[in-house]
Amino acid sequence: MIVLHPACKQCGEPFEGGVRALYCQSCLKKRAKGQTGPLPDDERFCLVGGPYLAPDVRPGDWLEDAERGSVQVGGYTQTARIPWPRLKKTGRASLILCGDLIRAIQTESALAIGYWWGVSGSVIARWRKVLGIDQVGTEGSLRLYQKYTFQKLPEDVAARGRKNALSPESKARRSAAISGKPVSPAVREALLSAAKRPKSEEWIEKHKANMQQQWQDGLRNRTPVWTAEADAQLLTLHQQGLTAREIAQEMGKTRNSILSRLHLLRKQS
Repeated sequence: MIVLHPACKQCGEPFEGGVRALYCQSCLKKRAKGQTGPLPDDERFCLVGGPYLAPDVRPGDWLEDAERGSVQVGGYTQTARIPWPRLKKTGRASLILCGDLIRAIQTESALAIGYWWGVSGSVIARWRKVLGIDQVGTEGSLRLYQKYTFQKLPEDVAARGRKNALSPESKARRSAAISGKPVSPAVREALLSAAKRPKSEEWIEKHKANMQQQWQDGLRNRTPVWTAEADAQLLTLHQQGLTAREIAQEMGKTRNSILSRLHLLRKQS
């Protein structure tokens, strides 16, 4: 009876292991110590669900975009390894989320999509959010996650790094690095769009808990905006017949703040 042993995927030598084993014991120890380095490109950027074919369209045709709805085709991307229809607009090319691209996002890793379609990680994250896919919710992402498992930091080292990143000294360094630098128009527009977007109940509860924790940790200013002395000065100026704008200039506050405080004091009296 001939017994066939699987070959190690790293060194290629046969070894005694189960049918699901991929590496010999020697290579497993090296991978656990982080001695293997990054995966080769053919492993990192491998497409597990290909081939992917672009829609057969011409500039001026219309396609249904999963994110934007019905959009007009402006042409194909010129620099991507898989040319894909893009929106008809000026500036940087925006790919149309349709057809096999949707299937690729549901199947492949973010590294592979970025490599073959020439898009950034933020774009892929936005597409995944539109399609309801989490970080390791695809076959390609899970495959990479499993291959990189042995190269991850030990949990105690990762926990120490997270703790140091949240320390006041680390926060101060990050704040100093970006202080005084103007925000780019694209980032400003993205922040405004995110602020105006309706928030879910889960997000609201998480935000409340985060704010409460910041108050408990002393990260927020606990100095009250309105003190008893400020209330007395406000009532005195109001009784003298000054307008809300004049009181605001006198006390160094906004007109809306003065009107809101007067309304609250009237309700309490």
